[in-house]
Amino acid sequence: MLLQSFVPIFSEGYWDVLTDPSSDAYHPLWAPLLVFNFIGNLGFIVFAAVGLVLFFRRSPAFPKLMVVYYVGNLLVVGLFFFSSRLIPAVAAKDDPESHSALFRAIVRCVIWVPYMYRSRRVRNTFIARPMMDAIATPPEHPAA
Repeated sequence: MLLQSFVPIFSEGYWDVLTDPSSDAYHPLWAPLLVFNFIGNLGFIVFAAVGLVLFFRRSPAFPKLMVVYYVGNLLVVGLFFFSSRLIPAVAAKDDPESHSALFRAIVRCVIWVPYMYRSRRVRNTFIARPMMDAIATPPEHPAA
């Protein structure tokens, strides 16, 4: 998504058109919204990579990270959705993709946040690990 959306903005001159006050397409919110969206998407890539590592390590931090990921995603998508509506050109255009992105973020939060807190499987896999730790730790041998 970053390559498809942001590379053309910076390489094909859209950035200059949207952020130049003498342009017809200019609005003062374009620059901060585009930068916010770009940084937010990069942040979610980093979060996903860290989450993947924590998942395969069965780290107890994984459920908390995923809750932060899903709630953060909802906040970023929601903030971008509503703040972009302050730009008249965006508000006049009916964009079903942005509506569905907001809807997907809400649904992910409604399903996965409670699951991370209430699921027995999550608790057994990521939180209750004394048996796995005992198996993975070799016994100590006294020095002879």
